[in-house]
Amino acid sequence: MSWILLLACGEPEDTGGPEVEEEEKGIDLVFSVDTVDFGSVELGSSGLQSLTITNKGDATAFLAEMGADDELVEVTAPGVLTIEPNRIANVDLSWTPETPGLLSTNAWFRAGSSPTNLEDHSIVVTGTADGPMATYSHTSADLGTVTVGCTETERIEVLNIGTLPLVIDDLTLDYAPEFEIVSEELPITIGANESTLIELVYTPVETQTTVTTLYITTNDPFAPQTTIPAEANGWIEADNEMYFEVTKRQPLTILMNINEIAIYQTHASKLEASIETFFLYLDEFDVEFRMACFLHENGTQVSEVLYIDETYDSEDSVDVFYDMLGGSSQYGDNDSNLQTLDNALNNSMDWLFEGVYADSKLNFFAINDDADTSPISPSVYVSEWQALKDDDEDVQVHAIGGTATGSCGSVQFRNFEDAVDETGGTFLDICASDWVSHMETIAEAFIGDIQQFELEGNPAASTIEIYWDGIPQLTGWEFDSSQNEVVFESTSYPPDGTTLRIYYIMATECPE
Repeated sequence: MSWILLLACGEPEDTGGPEVEEEEKGIDLVFSVDTVDFGSVELGSSGLQSLTITNKGDATAFLAEMGADDELVEVTAPGVLTIEPNRIANVDLSWTPETPGLLSTNAWFRAGSSPTNLEDHSIVVTGTADGPMATYSHTSADLGTVTVGCTETERIEVLNIGTLPLVIDDLTLDYAPEFEIVSEELPITIGANESTLIELVYTPVETQTTVTTLYITTNDPFAPQTTIPAEANGWIEADNEMYFEVTKRQPLTILMNINEIAIYQTHASKLEASIETFFLYLDEFDVEFRMACFLHENGTQVSEVLYIDETYDSEDSVDVFYDMLGGSSQYGDNDSNLQTLDNALNNSMDWLFEGVYADSKLNFFAINDDADTSPISPSVYVSEWQALKDDDEDVQVHAIGGTATGSCGSVQFRNFEDAVDETGGTFLDICASDWVSHMETIAEAFIGDIQQFELEGNPAASTIEIYWDGIPQLTGWEFDSSQNEVVFESTSYPPDGTTLRIYYIMATECPE
């Protein structure tokens, strides 16, 4: 059998089967991260993040619009309008928080294969805003009408609603002396969700309206200084004024006896360190005085100078003082102190009560670390001395001596101490380590009662004003409420003949 193969040459014929079309992908936007997280962003600053968008489609992507659901988040892609296939676009995101807390929002993009064929795309955006933030219970303060002599307080609460400590660095007021700030010591640190109180205290001194502004400086980034205006009205219900003519102080006469063992051996350094203070203090009181010191039992003066007075300066007074003590007693240890002073009195009559000193206050003063051995009763001496004066109170006995405890080897200054008590004098412990305050106390005791400036009614202490011959005195005095009187410091006592005016507002019952 034979086969004949016929071969045809030429192009094959089209069978007419279906054509296969390639599928168009369009645009396919892929984000570089699933979530944009700003992390912790401090209040007052901005968080910055970037995002890459890749177009994995086969069509050009047109970016028509972009933004975020939270207006504090800004989304930008500078210069990017289109994303070619398999190309990327870099997008910037910034967040500037205004309050502490969490951020949870979406950034969105409107994109498509043509400007008229757009679809929405989004990505989650998160973050945390951290920092201090202050809120205040008051934006202003009106303390109303307050009676002079009373006070009113407005309490302003400062609350930290932030997540980090709030620090109050400074609290100030516009000048208004009637207002005062009361708070914890600065700087004040307030933890998250904690608070502190600032008190604004108003103490009026006259009938008037007072306005001021409280300035609170903090580390709150949005309000580093907060101002709170304040206003209050003062009201005077009643006032008073009193006038005094300052009388001359009573002159002083002073006789002193010192035991030489106590003063040249055991306690010499304490006397040396304090005696000038004694004379300085007498000078500060601006009082006339005559004073002499005696060592020997017979009460005779060994110094050529009979007495020290106010015309000496303190250094010269000290020199004469030690010159008067330059002798010795009969046995080198004179414990007959009352008798010595009585003998000194009799030997000094020619100068002791001369002229203005006839009306002087007579002071007897002794220093000893042993008991007094005078031959007669203390009350007999006191009676004889008081007989020289019209007023028994013009005679006083004072001492620096040993007490019952005898803590420094001293013996109680018996008998002499009885004379001190009988005359209402001053007795001080010889064992004190420092006699400077002793000498100040003794000088004040010598002067005794001074002119009293007692006020009428019930003064409001904070309103008292003092004038010397019309000149205001801001310091050097205080109001003793227990005695209802004005008391001057020794160095600030008004001069003889001064017209003293004291003005004050009457206190009223203040609301609680």
